Amino acid sequence: MSLDKRNRKISSRDYSYTKQLISEISHTEETKKQISNSLKGKTQSNESRKKHSKTNLLRRVNKGEKNPMFGIAPWNKGKVGVYSKETLEKM
Repeated sequence: MSLDKRNRKISSRDYSYTKQLISEISHTEETKKQISNSLKGKTQSNESRKKHSKTNLLRRVNKGEKNPMFGIAPWNKGKVGVYSKETLEKM
C-alpha cells in the first residue's frame, strides 16, 4: 500500500492500524495552544505562493474535457500478461 523511508512495503493492515492509533491520540489543551501559536503569523515565501498558484491554475484549467488525457484509455486497460512473473513478485 505504501513504502516507508527504507522502501519497505507496508501492508494495508499495518497502515490502517497505524492510522487508527494516530487518530486516537488526543493533544492536551496546552499542546493545542502551543501548536496554534506556533502556526500563527507564518507567511509563505513569494516562491511558494507562485508555485501554489501555478499548480492550482493548472488544476482548474485541465479539468474534464480540457484535460489532454481525457477520453484516452489507459495503456494497460484490458491487457493480460503485461508484467513478467518476476515483476509481479517484486510488486
